[in-house]
Amino acid sequence: MFTRLNSSRCQNQFPSALLLLTFLLLLATFQAPGAVEATEEREKFFIGQFQSERFSMKEPNYFLFGFARDNTLPRPVPVSDQVRFKVSIQYLAIGKPGYPNGLFGAFTQDTFWNIYDKSAPIYDTNFIPELFFRHGFVREQKNKSWNDITGLRFGVRHHSNGRDEYDSRSWNRIFGTAEWGNHQKSQLYASASLWHVWSEGGESHDTYKYLGRGELRVDFKPLWKFNYKDLATMGMSLRVPILGRQIIPAVELALYVGLIKKSSEYFAPSVMIQYYDGYGYTLLDYKQHVRAIRVGFATVR
Repeated sequence: MFTRLNSSRCQNQFPSALLLLTFLLLLATFQAPGAVEATEEREKFFIGQFQSERFSMKEPNYFLFGFARDNTLPRPVPVSDQVRFKVSIQYLAIGKPGYPNGLFGAFTQDTFWNIYDKSAPIYDTNFIPELFFRHGFVREQKNKSWNDITGLRFGVRHHSNGRDEYDSRSWNRIFGTAEWGNHQKSQLYASASLWHVWSEGGESHDTYKYLGRGELRVDFKPLWKFNYKDLATMGMSLRVPILGRQIIPAVELALYVGLIKKSSEYFAPSVMIQYYDGYGYTLLDYKQHVRAIRVGFATVR
């Protein structure tokens, strides 16, 4: 009872802490009236205004259609044949654009939409706001593109589905990530993350058993180069949660083929094929084992 009380207290305090962090982040985005005499370098380091160069994708953004129905789930609405779409962005709050160090605010929304039903209801939506600091170690600078970067990330992350009563799921983590390569420019990117769950809410009391205590990730591009000038290359992304009830509770594999060349440094429209096998597919059904294949469109960094 005492443990559950502390968990509830942490859950009640987290929104206040998140609001405070959000306020500080917004406060950093505006200059004080007397900041006119700030140097150009200082204006580049601290946020003077919302700038497009400070925005980037945190994860691939996509809209995928499922077609392999998994009837093994106990719920009447299976998750494997739904539409899944994800929006994930990050904003450099403090730091110099183009450099590997800084304080970031990020938000990810992962939605499962049962579009094939008559009323087309939203089945589950996962909200993941986070705040983290990244410190990059530059090994070699080639044409100012920061091709060879290793970095460390430390931050806090909230994950919930915005539901109440029995369908409520939420957990909060402190995490650390080691990175090899530049996610936006390197041919090979790999990362290893570990996290500590410091509070859980709703009906989620054992999320680490199914979602793990960490994650391994590998992105490789290109797998194969096209000879056509108007097409980008093929890439692969592998995500593996680790250290759950099983050593590897889930595997997510994505293959993508660019439709056109990148229209910008951070935008590459692609066709994506995604395969998932394991637990934690949705926060609502994180204890259920799911196999799902989806195909659709994505923007890949």
